[in-house]
Amino acid sequence: MKFRLPALLLAWSLFFAAPQLWARSITVDDSGAEEIVITTNVELCPKPKDDPDTPEKEGPTPEDLQNFIEAHQEEVARIWNACPRRLRVRRGEPRKTVRFVFNFSVIEDCDTPKDPEKKRFMVHLGKPPPETGKNADSENLWLENTSRSVAHEIGHKMGLEDEYDPNGGTRENLMGRGQGGDFERVMLYHVATILFEHVGNPDADEEARRELMKTLLRMKDQKTAKKIAADNGITNAEYDAYKDLFAANGTEIQPGRP
Repeated sequence: MKFRLPALLLAWSLFFAAPQLWARSITVDDSGAEEIVITTNVELCPKPKDDPDTPEKEGPTPEDLQNFIEAHQEEVARIWNACPRRLRVRRGEPRKTVRFVFNFSVIEDCDTPKDPEKKRFMVHLGKPPPETGKNADSENLWLENTSRSVAHEIGHKMGLEDEYDPNGGTRENLMGRGQGGDFERVMLYHVATILFEHVGNPDADEEARRELMKTLLRMKDQKTAKKIAADNGITNAEYDAYKDLFAANGTEIQPGRP
């Protein structure tokens, strides 16, 4: 007698397939009995600044960047791990504590080709010019940034989006706009969304599918969302398998801006 694997289970098994053998800057290790470890490798490079009073370019020194790491690496980990989150990557499996690990390193030149195993930030002297209207962004940090700002920008590197309206409202969590304890808060849906994006250590094609799914899962009209998915080669069974990670954890994908 032959048995057929149900379509949803088959899609689910493909979604969480074995890690692909290619370089990654963010990895998920869910092999432990008690923990899921999400590791993000970050490199910092000094952004040169033209000084009109001197012919040479000046910017943060290697010592400045090492001091920056000492000031922020542990604090960024504290923020992301402040409230332990227990999630499951597959329905029916036990929940595990999700722990974030951040490895910072320094390179001497921002023109060095990017390492696919690391996320890069250019670090500038001082603080952002007020005319920029921003504190930092997903490519640029300043020596005077707070650990909260660095943690927020690394959230972008891990796949999260801003949770504030540039013209007003904000959610009081790490991906919102503001300072203080409430704005350091990491939400369950933040962790679930990062896990969704990186679990199984997907290859480039699978990463693209999950990026599309992030948009589709936010849509109010799920009938239309599934049609768009089908037009992009994602079957209903695969769609439901992607969605199931959130259902299995009693949460949703990170919502859009307020």
